[in-house]
Amino acid sequence: MRMIPAKWLAVGLLAIMIGLMVGASLQDSATVDETGHLALGYINWNGARTRLGAEMHPPLASLVVSFPLLFMNVKLSDTAQAMVQGELGYPWTPSWQGTLRPIQGLLVPGCRGQYVRIPPLGDTLIQWQSPTTYPVDNWYYRAMPEGQMFGKVVVYGGANNGDAMLLLGRLAQILLSALTGVVIFFWARRVAVQENAAVLALALWVFNPIALAYGHVVNTDIGATLGITL
Repeated sequence: MRMIPAKWLAVGLLAIMIGLMVGASLQDSATVDETGHLALGYINWNGARTRLGAEMHPPLASLVVSFPLLFMNVKLSDTAQAMVQGELGYPWTPSWQGTLRPIQGLLVPGCRGQYVRIPPLGDTLIQWQSPTTYPVDNWYYRAMPEGQMFGKVVVYGGANNGDAMLLLGRLAQILLSALTGVVIFFWARRVAVQENAAVLALALWVFNPIALAYGHVVNTDIGATLGITL
C-alpha cells in the first residue's frame, strides 16, 4: 500500500484547520478586543499618532490583521475622529499595574469636560476642552477604555460594514495560524529527521483547542505565537 507523502498530509491538515476556523469566524460574535485591534491597526497604517493604542501589544500583529481594511472604504465618523484627537474620553483610567483611578487628578491644567452621549451606540463619554492634544499627560496611565470604545465606534458605529471588517481581519489571523503550522511542520522535520514526526507535530497544532479558539480571533496572540516559534 502506497503511503501518502508527508507534505500532502500537511496540506490536508492545514486545510482542515482553516476550514474549522473559517466556519467559526462566520458564527462567532466580536470579542471585546477585536474591534480595537482592527481600528487601531487601521489608523496606524494611515500614520495616526495616538495614545489610544498604548495598552495594546507591539503593533506589528495588529497591523497584519488590519491590513485587509486598507482595501475597504473605511470611514472615521466625527465621533471616531474626536477620540483620535483626544476630544472624547472616559472618566477613569487604569495604571500599568492594573489599578483604576478617576481621571480628574491626572488632567492637564486648564482641561475641562462634560458628559455626552454618542450616537448611535448610546454610550456616555466625556467631551474634553483641553489646551493639549490629550487631556492626560501621564504615560503611566493608559487609554484602555478609549481604545476599546474607539474600535466599537469605528467597526459598529454605523459608518462602516462592521461584519465585513471583522471577517477580513479574522481571515488574516487564520492565515497567521496556518503559517504557524507550516513553521511547526518544517521545524519538527528538521529536528526529528522524520517526516512522520513532523506530521504528528502539525496535527497537535491543528487540533489544539486553544489554537482553534484563538486562531481565528483578531488579537495579537497568534502573531506572538508565530514570532516565538520562528
